[in-house]
Amino acid sequence: MSLDFVINKHRGPATDWASTAQVGDKVAIAGPGPLKMSQFDAKHYVLLGDSTSINAVNALIKRIPTTATGHVIMLAHSEQKKPLLASHPFMKVDWLVLTPTITDLQQDEWLLAKVKQLDNLPADTQVFIGLEASQVRTIKQHFLEQQQLPLRAISATGYWKRGTDADTFGQQKQLEPL
Repeated sequence: MSLDFVINKHRGPATDWASTAQVGDKVAIAGPGPLKMSQFDAKHYVLLGDSTSINAVNALIKRIPTTATGHVIMLAHSEQKKPLLASHPFMKVDWLVLTPTITDLQQDEWLLAKVKQLDNLPADTQVFIGLEASQVRTIKQHFLEQQQLPLRAISATGYWKRGTDADTFGQQKQLEPL
């Protein structure tokens, strides 16, 4: 197997390893990590994600009862991502395929508009949000305040943050969780 690795300007475990790696060094892959959502006895689910969280969304879809209903709202950088999403018989899926002409603000507005369309969610709705950090905050707040869902019904994680490298964002999340 061949592994290509880009060394960026920031420092961290991956960059430090890559800068000293030699041909023939051993590499291990860990994961997937634990599921963020743990309640799989609800009748309704809302899953929001982007290209960075598609594997997490897939893992959740596979655990949701086939009799449950819900919505999947996804952002992707290409049409090729759509077939990667697992299917569910009663989950409606909405995609926004990002193009260079779609601004961050337009993405954010589209996501919030889709969430606002989910009026009168059943009381036992379970929500997963795996997006950019500011999107997570906005959408989580909507579910808590406008939809009146309990905090325990919402599993939210920022997979990345605009303008911030992964190491810095990881440190920020430890100091101030989403």
